[in-house]
Amino acid sequence: MLLISTLGSIIEPGNDGEVYVFDHQPPMFWEIEANNEGVYIDKSYNAIEAIIKEHNINVEHVYMNNYLHRSDMLYDHTCLPWWFLMACDQYLKDTVDTHQCSDGKNCFVMMNKRRENRLLVSAWFGQNRHIDFDYTQAWEIENEHFVVIDELLRLTPYKFDSFLEKKFISSKEKRGSAKLWNDIFIEKFCSSTFSIITEPVFWEKGCTITEKYLMAVYGCCFPIFCGGYAMPEQLTRIGFDVFDDVIDHSYQYEAHPSIRVLNALELNRELLENHSVKKLDYMDRHRKNLSLVRDNLDIFKSQFNTDIDQFNKHYSISSRFNNYEESKKYQS
Repeated sequence: MLLISTLGSIIEPGNDGEVYVFDHQPPMFWEIEANNEGVYIDKSYNAIEAIIKEHNINVEHVYMNNYLHRSDMLYDHTCLPWWFLMACDQYLKDTVDTHQCSDGKNCFVMMNKRRENRLLVSAWFGQNRHIDFDYTQAWEIENEHFVVIDELLRLTPYKFDSFLEKKFISSKEKRGSAKLWNDIFIEKFCSSTFSIITEPVFWEKGCTITEKYLMAVYGCCFPIFCGGYAMPEQLTRIGFDVFDDVIDHSYQYEAHPSIRVLNALELNRELLENHSVKKLDYMDRHRKNLSLVRDNLDIFKSQFNTDIDQFNKHYSISSRFNNYEESKKYQS
C-alpha cells in the first residue's frame, strides 16, 4: 500500500495496487505556464499522480479521505469527505447552541497556514481595506511572499503590492475543535454576513471541505470559496444550498487557479463593498443548511455509506488513521 499525506509520501511494504491519500495532496509549487501565443496552459497539477509514478505503483484504486471530488485523477478513485463528517459529529456533540445571528460585519476571512490561495486573498483584501471585514492570518508577510505572488499572478489581469498584516488568534485548543468554535469563532461567524472560505486546495482540480465550511454553515454565512475547483457544484450535489441566486459562483470552473481564487472575490465585489444583502433575510435557507449537519445528520451521512464501506473493506479509517501522529511512523 502507498500512503500519501500532506507531509509527502509515506511508504508501507507491499505493492497491492492500493493508494491512500491522507488529508489533501502534498503542497508543491508549480509554475504558471503559457503557450507560444502567451495563453495559459491548462495542465494537470497532480502531486498524487507524481508520487505514484515516482514509486512505480501499479495502481488499482486510489482512496482519498478528505476530498469531496477530484476531476483530474486518471486512476479509479473514491473520494470521501471523512474529516468533514468527523467534524459534523464533533460539532453536533460538543458545540453550544447557535449564537444569535446578525449582519454586524460584512464578511469574515479565516486563514491559518500560509498557502497560495490565502496569499492571494490576503493581497486582495490588503488592497480593498475599505470593505467591512474581519480576519485571522497566522503568518507574517516576508519579502519572499512578493516573489511568490508575482509568479501566481502571471497571465492574470491582477496586480497587488501589499498584504494584510498578521492577525492570529492564539489558542491551546486543537484546530477546528468544537471548543475553539465555542470560545472564539461562534461570534465571528454568527455576526458576519459572508464567509470567505480558504480550504487548502489550489493547484489541483478538486475540492475538499473541512470545519472551515462547517463553521460557515453553523454561523449561517453566505459562502464564497477561494480555494477548490467546482466546490459550489459539489456541495449542491450533496444537498447544501450555496445561494447561487445571491452569489456569483461562475468562478468555480476557471482553469487558472489564481484567477479562480481572485474572481471569487472580484465577481462579488459589489456584495462585499455595499453590504446590500443581509443573511437575516435568508434565515430559512441558512437554517435548512444547518439542519443537514444537526437535526438530519444521520440522513445526510447516509449518502456516503457506500464509500465508507469501501474504505473500511480495505482498512479501518477510524482506528488506523484517526490519529495523525500514528501515521508518521511510516514516513520514509
